[in-house]
Amino acid sequence: MEVASLLQKEFQSIQKNQPLSQLVSRLGDRKVVLIFDGEQFAGVVEGKFLLKSTLNPSETKIADYVRKIPTITPQTDLRETARLMVEAHTRLLPVAEGGVIIGVVRILDLLHTLSNQPEAGHLPVTSCKLVKASLQPSDSVSIALSTMFKNHVDRLPVVSDGKIVGIITEKDILRKWQLSSQKGEFSLPRRAQTRAFKTNIPSLKELPISSFDTHVDVRIVRSTEMLGRAIEQMYQHNINNILVEEDGLFVGLLAPLAILQK
Repeated sequence: MEVASLLQKEFQSIQKNQPLSQLVSRLGDRKVVLIFDGEQFAGVVEGKFLLKSTLNPSETKIADYVRKIPTITPQTDLRETARLMVEAHTRLLPVAEGGVIIGVVRILDLLHTLSNQPEAGHLPVTSCKLVKASLQPSDSVSIALSTMFKNHVDRLPVVSDGKIVGIITEKDILRKWQLSSQKGEFSLPRRAQTRAFKTNIPSLKELPISSFDTHVDVRIVRSTEMLGRAIEQMYQHNINNILVEEDGLFVGLLAPLAILQK
């Protein structure tokens, strides 16, 4: 089966010579923006890479954070698309025709289509390698970001005594960063960056995750759940990772790339 049926023609894009502040305002829920050099596709910028860095959005150029990923065509096979996504550690792939980007294929759409195949209905979620990472309520945003980055996930459970008490997502942190950048809470003009002034401005990365509303959008499946049903939940709620628990205790995160490797 070809990816043409999964093609989405709407995607966020921007020129690479623009300041990063222009890109920040476009990230939204997509979290990945396509970057162009004129009419030429240059790569992507992902929100998680920006959050991991220390930068001034008004002065930094987009080109400094572009990551190259492969492109596919409408005729590319679903299995080959899955292989390329796994190798590139990406949530989407641009689709090119005649040297022009005509759309994108997103990982959840690909997973949803593959999950309709008979074998997916007979495998439990634990047949995939689960991400074991989690956070404590007292952990900082910096620890959350590092853990997300290391494990290639965009959400992490907040766990206390083995039980899931909440969740923090890349989208939560991006949204707070966007708002704080607009208000100037966490990014300072150079003329104001004196030691005295810095001590009065909280750093986003130093905030405890307890300062976020971690009880929103917590999606959980049991370890005995079939893989096809877990994928359906991820697709319906547009989430890239879902929490897995057994006997009321957290056992891991089910991630799209791990499913594609199955």
